[in-house]
Amino acid sequence: MSINYYAAAWSRMVSNSLERKVPRENNTIPAQVALYQARRDTLCNGLERIGWQVDKPGAGMFAWVKIPEPYAKMGSMQFAIEMMNRANVAVAPPGSRFQ
Repeated sequence: MSINYYAAAWSRMVSNSLERKVPRENNTIPAQVALYQARRDTLCNGLERIGWQVDKPGAGMFAWVKIPEPYAKMGSMQFAIEMMNRANVAVAPPGSRFQ
């Protein structure tokens, strides 16, 4: 499992910055972190259940997953269009430079 040190460091930096600005008695950061982790887990677990290979991100807002092999040849943009048209699911394709 690879660790995304940049995302982890960025997340820690943002969290530390917010903690300085939000009074301790009103600190909602742990609740937000738990909410985002639950959303991440729901997405990643669902994709794994249907056979996708997923490396669950340790931090950050994005899950980078490979397009399943039967659809990989259509490319990320066409796959995103098909997801919208057939499943009413919007995805943001990174483009070929990220593959």
